[in-house]
Amino acid sequence: MSTIATNKKAYHNYKLLDKWECGIALNGGEVKSLRAGGASFTDAFAHIDKGELFLYNLHINPYEQASFLNEEPARPRKLLVHAKELERINGNLTRKGLTLIPTKIYFNKKGWAKVEIAVGQGKKLYDKREDIKKREIKREIDRSVKRILALLLTVSLGASTVHAQGLFSGQTRQERIKQWFQQKVIQADAQADNDAHFTLM
Repeated sequence: MSTIATNKKAYHNYKLLDKWECGIALNGGEVKSLRAGGASFTDAFAHIDKGELFLYNLHINPYEQASFLNEEPARPRKLLVHAKELERINGNLTRKGLTLIPTKIYFNKKGWAKVEIAVGQGKKLYDKREDIKKREIKREIDRSVKRILALLLTVSLGASTVHAQGLFSGQTRQERIKQWFQQKVIQADAQADNDAHFTLM
Protein backbone atom coordinates (compact mmCIF):
# COMPACT_ATOMS: atom_id res chain seq x y z
CA MET A 1 0.00 0.00 0.00
CA SER A 2 1.27 3.45 -0.95
CA THR A 3 -0.32 6.26 1.08
CA ILE A 4 -0.94 9.50 -0.81
CA ALA A 5 -2.50 11.67 1.91
CA THR A 6 -3.80 11.27 5.46
CA ASN A 7 -6.57 13.31 7.05
CA LYS A 8 -4.84 14.34 10.29
CA LYS A 9 -7.78 16.46 11.40
CA ALA A 10 -9.99 13.37 11.41
CA TYR A 11 -7.81 11.71 14.04
CA HIS A 12 -7.57 14.88 16.11
CA ASN A 13 -11.23 15.93 16.04
CA TYR A 14 -13.08 12.59 15.98
CA LYS A 15 -13.24 9.22 17.64
CA LEU A 16 -13.14 6.93 14.62
CA LEU A 17 -15.41 3.90 14.79
CA ASP A 18 -16.09 1.56 11.85
CA LYS A 19 -13.93 1.96 8.73
CA TRP A 20 -14.42 0.97 5.10
CA GLU A 21 -12.25 0.83 2.00
CA CYS A 22 -13.84 2.43 -1.06
CA GLY A 23 -12.96 2.76 -4.69
CA ILE A 24 -13.10 6.26 -6.14
CA ALA A 25 -14.17 7.46 -9.60
CA LEU A 26 -11.32 9.48 -11.14
CA ASN A 27 -10.21 10.58 -14.56
CA GLY A 28 -6.76 9.85 -15.98
CA GLY A 29 -5.25 13.21 -15.08
CA GLU A 30 -6.42 12.91 -11.48
CA VAL A 31 -4.82 9.47 -11.16
CA LYS A 32 -1.51 10.80 -12.47
CA SER A 33 -1.70 13.74 -10.09
CA LEU A 34 -2.31 11.36 -7.17
CA ARG A 35 0.75 9.34 -8.15
CA ALA A 36 2.72 12.57 -7.81
CA GLY A 37 1.26 13.06 -4.31
CA GLY A 38 -1.00 15.95 -5.28
CA ALA A 39 -3.91 15.58 -2.85
CA SER A 40 -5.11 17.08 0.44
CA PHE A 41 -8.08 16.49 2.76
CA THR A 42 -8.79 20.09 3.85
CA ASP A 43 -12.47 20.20 4.93
CA ALA A 44 -13.18 16.90 3.13
CA PHE A 45 -16.22 14.83 4.09
CA ALA A 46 -18.36 12.01 2.69
CA HIS A 47 -22.13 11.93 2.28
CA ILE A 48 -24.79 9.59 0.96
CA ASP A 49 -26.95 11.25 -1.70
CA LYS A 50 -29.84 9.47 -3.44
CA GLY A 51 -28.49 6.05 -2.57
CA GLU A 52 -24.92 6.79 -3.68
CA LEU A 53 -21.81 7.67 -1.70
CA PHE A 54 -19.85 10.82 -2.59
CA LEU A 55 -16.64 12.43 -1.36
CA TYR A 56 -16.60 16.23 -1.16
CA ASN A 57 -13.72 18.73 -0.91
CA LEU A 58 -10.89 16.27 -1.55
CA HIS A 59 -8.45 18.56 -3.35
CA ILE A 60 -6.52 16.90 -6.19
CA ASN A 61 -4.03 19.17 -7.88
CA PRO A 62 -4.61 19.75 -11.61
CA TYR A 63 -2.33 17.61 -13.77
CA GLU A 64 -0.12 20.11 -15.57
CA GLN A 65 0.29 18.13 -18.79
CA ALA A 66 -3.46 17.84 -19.32
CA SER A 67 -4.57 21.34 -18.36
CA PHE A 68 -7.50 21.63 -20.77
CA LEU A 69 -8.95 18.31 -19.59
CA ASN A 70 -8.59 18.93 -15.87
CA GLU A 71 -11.61 18.75 -13.57
CA GLU A 72 -12.32 21.11 -10.68
CA PRO A 73 -9.71 20.26 -7.99
CA ALA A 74 -12.30 19.82 -5.19
CA ARG A 75 -15.23 18.47 -7.23
CA PRO A 76 -17.56 15.84 -5.71
CA ARG A 77 -16.31 12.33 -6.51
CA LYS A 78 -18.28 9.13 -6.33
CA LEU A 79 -17.05 6.49 -3.91
CA LEU A 80 -17.52 2.86 -4.90
CA VAL A 81 -18.76 0.37 -2.32
CA HIS A 82 -20.93 -2.74 -2.40
CA ALA A 83 -24.64 -2.27 -1.74
CA LYS A 84 -24.49 -4.17 1.57
CA GLU A 85 -21.62 -2.00 2.79
CA LEU A 86 -23.54 1.13 1.84
CA GLU A 87 -26.50 -0.11 3.89
CA ARG A 88 -24.22 -0.64 6.89
CA ILE A 89 -22.72 2.83 6.50
CA ASN A 90 -26.16 4.40 6.25
CA GLY A 91 -27.31 2.46 9.30
CA ASN A 92 -24.38 3.79 11.34
CA LEU A 93 -25.18 7.36 10.36
CA THR A 94 -28.68 7.11 11.85
CA ARG A 95 -27.07 7.29 15.31
CA LYS A 96 -27.02 10.79 16.72
CA GLY A 97 -23.79 12.76 16.53
CA LEU A 98 -22.03 10.57 13.96
CA THR A 99 -20.59 11.74 10.67
CA LEU A 100 -18.75 10.19 7.72
CA ILE A 101 -15.13 11.19 7.36
CA PRO A 102 -12.39 10.27 4.86
CA THR A 103 -9.23 9.25 6.72
CA LYS A 104 -6.73 8.52 3.96
CA ILE A 105 -6.29 7.99 0.22
CA TYR A 106 -3.80 5.47 -1.12
CA PHE A 107 -2.91 3.04 -3.88
CA ASN A 108 -3.42 -0.62 -2.99
CA LYS A 109 -1.08 -3.45 -3.98
CA LYS A 110 -2.80 -3.72 -7.38
CA GLY A 111 -2.25 -0.02 -8.06
CA TRP A 112 -5.90 1.03 -7.63
CA ALA A 113 -6.69 4.31 -5.89
CA LYS A 114 -8.65 3.70 -2.68
CA VAL A 115 -10.18 5.92 -0.02
CA GLU A 116 -10.63 4.84 3.59
CA ILE A 117 -13.69 6.35 5.23
CA ALA A 118 -14.80 6.09 8.84
CA VAL A 119 -17.81 6.84 10.96
CA GLY A 120 -16.66 9.43 13.47
CA GLN A 121 -17.97 10.95 16.67
CA GLY A 122 -16.79 14.46 17.54
CA LYS A 123 -14.32 14.55 20.43
CA LYS A 124 -14.94 16.62 23.52
CA LEU A 125 -12.24 18.95 24.80
CA TYR A 126 -11.13 16.52 27.51
CA ASP A 127 -10.75 13.76 24.88
CA LYS A 128 -8.37 15.96 22.89
CA ARG A 129 -6.38 16.83 26.03
CA GLU A 130 -6.05 13.13 26.88
CA ASP A 131 -4.77 12.34 23.36
CA ILE A 132 -2.21 15.15 23.57
CA LYS A 133 -1.03 13.92 26.96
CA LYS A 134 -0.59 10.36 25.66
CA ARG A 135 1.37 11.57 22.64
CA GLU A 136 3.68 13.64 24.86
CA ILE A 137 4.28 10.65 27.15
CA LYS A 138 5.05 8.40 24.18
CA ARG A 139 7.49 10.94 22.69
CA GLU A 140 9.31 11.26 26.01
CA ILE A 141 9.54 7.47 26.37
CA ASP A 142 10.87 7.12 22.82
CA ARG A 143 13.55 9.71 23.54
CA SER A 144 14.47 7.96 26.79
CA VAL A 145 14.75 4.57 25.04
CA LYS A 146 17.14 6.03 22.46
CA ARG A 147 19.29 7.64 25.16
CA ILE A 148 19.49 4.43 27.21
CA LEU A 149 20.26 2.25 24.17
CA ALA A 150 23.01 4.66 23.14
CA LEU A 151 24.47 4.53 26.67
CA LEU A 152 24.34 0.73 26.78
CA LEU A 153 26.00 0.50 23.39
CA THR A 154 28.79 2.77 24.61
CA VAL A 155 29.27 0.78 27.82
CA SER A 156 29.28 -2.60 26.07
CA LEU A 157 31.76 -1.75 23.30
CA GLY A 158 34.32 -4.53 23.05
CA ALA A 159 32.28 -6.99 25.13
CA SER A 160 30.70 -10.03 23.52
CA THR A 161 28.27 -10.85 26.36
CA VAL A 162 26.98 -8.68 29.19
CA HIS A 163 25.12 -9.84 32.30
CA ALA A 164 24.32 -7.29 34.99
CA GLN A 165 22.80 -9.09 38.00
CA GLY A 166 20.78 -11.23 35.57
CA LEU A 167 18.98 -8.16 34.17
CA PHE A 168 19.43 -9.27 30.58
CA SER A 169 19.42 -13.02 31.13
CA GLY A 170 17.43 -14.81 28.43
CA GLN A 171 16.76 -11.55 26.55
CA THR A 172 18.78 -9.03 24.64
CA ARG A 173 19.27 -5.70 26.36
CA GLN A 174 17.06 -3.99 23.80
CA GLU A 175 14.22 -6.48 24.37
CA ARG A 176 14.39 -6.07 28.15
CA ILE A 177 14.40 -2.27 27.97
CA LYS A 178 11.60 -2.24 25.43
CA GLN A 179 9.49 -4.50 27.66
CA TRP A 180 10.10 -2.23 30.67
CA PHE A 181 9.07 0.88 28.75
CA GLN A 182 5.98 -0.83 27.32
CA GLN A 183 4.87 -1.44 30.90
CA LYS A 184 5.40 2.25 31.60
CA VAL A 185 3.27 3.17 28.59
CA ILE A 186 0.44 0.97 29.88
CA GLN A 187 0.70 2.62 33.30
CA ALA A 188 0.69 6.07 31.68
CA ASP A 189 -2.40 5.22 29.63
CA ALA A 190 -4.17 4.01 32.75
CA GLN A 191 -3.26 7.24 34.56
CA ALA A 192 -4.55 9.31 31.61
CA ASP A 193 -7.84 7.38 31.70
CA ASN A 194 -8.16 8.09 35.43
CA ASP A 195 -7.49 11.80 34.82
CA ALA A 196 -10.20 11.91 32.16
CA HIS A 197 -12.62 10.18 34.56
CA PHE A 198 -12.03 12.79 37.27
CA THR A 199 -12.40 15.57 34.68
CA LEU A 200 -15.85 14.24 33.82
CA MET A 201 -16.80 14.18 37.49
